[in-house]
Amino acid sequence: LTRHLMGRTNVSCHHLAFGSSVGQATLYLTGQPAVNSATNSLIAPKNPVGTETVELCTIDGFASDNGIPRIDLLKIDAEEADLDILVGARSMLSSQRVAFVLTEVGFHPGDTRHVLFDDVRSYLVPLGFHVFGIYEQTPEWSGHRLHYANVCFSNEKAFSGR
Repeated sequence: LTRHLMGRTNVSCHHLAFGSSVGQATLYLTGQPAVNSATNSLIAPKNPVGTETVELCTIDGFASDNGIPRIDLLKIDAEEADLDILVGARSMLSSQRVAFVLTEVGFHPGDTRHVLFDDVRSYLVPLGFHVFGIYEQTPEWSGHRLHYANVCFSNEKAFSGR
């Protein structure tokens, strides 16, 4: 990522992971970086090919440390750690400094790779968010129920004064 974005003054890369707390975390590697790094996770998979220690921080802390007053779109696809990341963004979310949250969710409790839609919705609705749209829906292999999708939540109050 750093190599591909070299020379872009409006982009900065950070070697870290977001979560609900600050510290260090183990990143489980699931494939060669150029091939399958999109499924690396802080949640241990069945057969990791390696591990890496990364700094763990919260979105609230990162935004404060880097002078980020608001986030227009918070996109999360963290292989079941999505709710932990939202917990680490509670101050920004509750103070209407995030306009949209787009996160990958699962739709049944037996899904071990996705955070449950009901849990994300239950966390965000009291903070002023509502479902804006459901995208990239993926059905179960049988086709009889929804397995996972990207769900976008919006907070109308985050748009006031813009």
